[in-house]
Amino acid sequence: MPVSAAHALVPGHELLEYRIDALLASGPFGLTYLAHDMQMNARVAIREYLPIGIAARGRDSMIEPLFPREGDLLRQAVARFLEETRLLAAVRHPNVLRVSRLFEANGTAYMVTDYEPGTTLYDWRARAGCPSQNALSRILLPVLDGLQAMHEAGVLHRDLKPTKIRLRADGAPVILDFGAAHHVPTGRLRDATVQVTLGYAPLEAYYSGGKRGPWSDLYSLAGIVYWVITGERPQEAPERLLGDTMPKLASLPDASQYTPDFLAALDWALELDADKRPREAQIFKRALAPGGREVADMVRTMTSHEPRAIRTAPTPAPGPDQAEFVPDTELLASAKHELARHLGPIANMVVKKALSEASDWRDFCNRAASQIGDESARQSFLEQFSGRDRQLPATSHAQPAHAVVAPAPVAAFDAELLAGLEAELATYLGAIAKIVIKRCASHAKNKGDLYERIAVELEDPVRTRKFLAWAESRYGLR
Repeated sequence: MPVSAAHALVPGHELLEYRIDALLASGPFGLTYLAHDMQMNARVAIREYLPIGIAARGRDSMIEPLFPREGDLLRQAVARFLEETRLLAAVRHPNVLRVSRLFEANGTAYMVTDYEPGTTLYDWRARAGCPSQNALSRILLPVLDGLQAMHEAGVLHRDLKPTKIRLRADGAPVILDFGAAHHVPTGRLRDATVQVTLGYAPLEAYYSGGKRGPWSDLYSLAGIVYWVITGERPQEAPERLLGDTMPKLASLPDASQYTPDFLAALDWALELDADKRPREAQIFKRALAPGGREVADMVRTMTSHEPRAIRTAPTPAPGPDQAEFVPDTELLASAKHELARHLGPIANMVVKKALSEASDWRDFCNRAASQIGDESARQSFLEQFSGRDRQLPATSHAQPAHAVVAPAPVAAFDAELLAGLEAELATYLGAIAKIVIKRCASHAKNKGDLYERIAVELEDPVRTRKFLAWAESRYGLR
């Protein structure tokens, strides 16, 4: 959740030579103020680091840990903010928000930047509607140049969305708010997932072991352009993992005003698999230009010799008369538990997707392991599970062993109920709760069935019982 305005410094408060004039914005990692530089007689923006998950404002404007035991964690987080902001401050690019100063005060750190008036891309799209390719390129290409400069400095944005790109009076874009997701030490799932923006975040952003890089920001930027062109936010990445129903831009008849190369490049950057996307901003930029599909094909050929995991030749999917792949339940549970160590809550979705596509146990292991970002962890998983091929007695697709039963009707659930369940589930799973609720509600037959389906996603027996007890006492079973 964003930092409450109640945590903000009041107008008139002075920090060194800066006077706070107003609160501009708040988020899960801090507050941004409009301030006056009293020495230079100029307006500036000041970002105050305040990770709401572990800290709050105490007496005398000090930022203090919520609990004494988290004092070290807060100090580590502030140190990381300082380290990464120094990297950002080293970049001087016309399309990147300029950092002019960094200092410590009140138990935290402050970043001083240029104040950039103008309109956000979100508001621009609302007024202008769907732009021409030339108009869109005048925004997209400079943003890519800015991203390239940031990535070369070793900083990722991690939360690109339409409100993080501002257009100056002359139409030039500037990228705002870099690095917000970096500044909490790893291992705190709820703090990490709160920064995920549904629709624009790539799959690897949903779990701590995700292999992030420039390609992650390119996915988000391509998602922004997808929204600008279609008016629809991209399908959420975990939903795409379960069933990708998002239309390719190159196949949309109402996108004919854009060149095929331009649309194909955007589709390339929106690949769900991180290894299939362009690796850097300049490659993506070249792919957007005329002849870009040849660039993309050449890059794919050059990188195709770098497999993500040890793979065996895939076995063809079973035909109508072939036996169905049914893994041993105990072995599957062990593999799922190991995946959860690397992927967090998204492991459930990865397993379901891999099971629906795999032809045998080894194929399943390869598909599941492909989502583990760390190479050594991926290899370790495959070595641990790929050779342990135990299957239950198979069933035939032509003559299934179970009786065919008409499915029970799916219940329609009240929006207030779903919103309440999502809010509670988010305390365990973070942003992915929205997707879990949506999927469970689309299959559940009644309230009890809905609670059970949701609780399964928690895996931990204590959490499962706690969630079920809460849901039943809050909303009942009828």
